[in-house]
Parts: sequence; structure tokens; C-alpha cells
Amino acid sequence: MNQPISLIRNQEWPDIQSFIHFAKISRLNANIPLLLTSDGTLTRSLQALVRSPIYLEVIRQETHGIEEEAAQHLDIDLKKVPEALFREVWLQNEQRERLVYARSILPVEALSPSFYHELSLKKRTIGDLIESLNLPSLKDKMSFSRVSSMALVPVFGSIADKSFRASDPQVGKECYSAGDSELWSRRYRLSVPNQILASIEEVFSPSLFNSSFSIP
Repeated sequence: MNQPISLIRNQEWPDIQSFIHFAKISRLNANIPLLLTSDGTLTRSLQALVRSPIYLEVIRQETHGIEEEAAQHLDIDLKKVPEALFREVWLQNEQRERLVYARSILPVEALSPSFYHELSLKKRTIGDLIESLNLPSLKDKMSFSRVSSMALVPVFGSIADKSFRASDPQVGKECYSAGDSELWSRRYRLSVPNQILASIEEVFSPSLFNSSFSIP
């Protein structure tokens, strides 16, 4: 089994309320809470933000055993659902610049045959598949982090993180303490009855928050 890209969580907010509170007192770039707390498909949100089609690049997709921590996040019994489909992808703009790194853990027993088949084609994002099938979905257990990743920072580019606009010197000191190596991420559970259950984590390029882009 290939190892996924390593992520180290430096700061974490366990729910939307605590993250929104932090965003307010820290005077975050408004695009950050808008994008990270969005309940719609990420592809659609990115299209609105960068005004470009969004393309999928699948890094890996394979089936193997589920770790205990992932099972807890999914709220499943490992004895009943021992295997999952692991999927790592990039979401890119029209210039093929990588905007988001995403990884998903999808218990095989919870995947419908048709959804599994669509995923095996590696042509569409999970969100796009759900939207195209007009399926009701639920995102819960959403949390937010500042993460470090030696693998992701070079890919996203050396972009100074200006996502904070704090007037409080102490807040500013805490925000910039890790420099450009910290990235924004979110994690949540996604479910569609009789179709799919997934634990999904997404890490965002600083370019999404340091340009002239703005969500309409």
C-alpha cells in the first residue's frame, strides 16, 4: 500500500461555530470561511471562486483495510466493514494549477455498485457524481485545521499566506508562527443513503486566498 501524503495538524477547530468565531476575531480573509464551511460541492464553489472549469487528477485509488481512527470518524464497526476505497486527488484550474488536495476513505460495504463503478472510472469528483445523480447528501462532523505538509507546500508554490488581517499583535504572532508551511484544511463525513459513506479531508492552496479572486 502506498502511503498518503503526510499532514501534521498544528491548530484545529472542532466545529463550524468555533471556526467562525476564530475567523471573526482574527479577521480572516472572507473567502476562507466561505469556502471551508460551504455545504455545497467543492467543485462548484471552486468554479465560482476562480471562474474556471475544475479538473480532476487522481493520484491513487486502491482498496485496503480501514484504520481505527478513520472508523471512529465514519462511526462504523471495523468487524462489519473492514475494507475501504482510498482515493487521493488534485483539483485543478484550467491552467492545470493545483488548487486542492483531497483524500477520501469510502467503506466498500457502504458503496452502491453503480457509485463504485463511477468512481472506478476516475473521471469525476465525488461531489460531481452526487450532483449529477440529484442525490440528497449530508455533510457532518466538519472540523477545520492549519496543517503542515512538506509534500504539499512545494506543489502549491511559495506563496506568502496573507489570509490573516488581525489587528491584535498576539493574534498575528500566533497566525504567522509557522510561516508559509501551514495550509488551511477541512475534514468531514459525507453520506448519501444507500449510495455512499465517506470521510473526506481537503487541503487548500494559499493561492485561493491571496489573489484577486472573490466568491460572488
